[in-house]
Amino acid sequence: MLVGLSAVGLGATAITVASAGLAAPAKAGLSVVKAAKRAGQVPPALGKAVAAELRVVAKGGSPLRLTRAAGAVDAVRAEHGTGEAMRMLRFAGSVDDLGDVASMYGRFGRLARPVMALTGKTSIHAFKAGYKLTPILLPSLTMLAGGVLALLLGLSLHRRVERW
Repeated sequence: MLVGLSAVGLGATAITVASAGLAAPAKAGLSVVKAAKRAGQVPPALGKAVAAELRVVAKGGSPLRLTRAAGAVDAVRAEHGTGEAMRMLRFAGSVDDLGDVASMYGRFGRLARPVMALTGKTSIHAFKAGYKLTPILLPSLTMLAGGVLALLLGLSLHRRVERW
């Protein structure tokens, strides 16, 4: 895994030079993941997922998922420090989970870690579902609240008219 991440890091270095620094977050994120692997902070499920992704890249596949995940790790590192970025890896079981965990850190900060420690993957899945459903449900709930308010206002006016 370390050799594969190093190879992807070399590619990220070349892309960083060619793109005038646009791939720098992915390179920094890969460095954090490598350091976490050396320190034994990468859970086995995430290690297997990264290794599988590296095999896809070795066969000529796109490293896009890995670079996105590395960018998510770097976002947590930039905001909360390298230690917190290494600790966040405990809660990810796949490459895609890294982005979800980073989103939780972006929303809740360091409070995300104790919540994830207590609830495990449930909090990650609930956050992801809530994040996707909010744009769908919010207009419906607003319309429902408006309808209830209009009904109550109508009943209130009806009673006043009857009393008059």
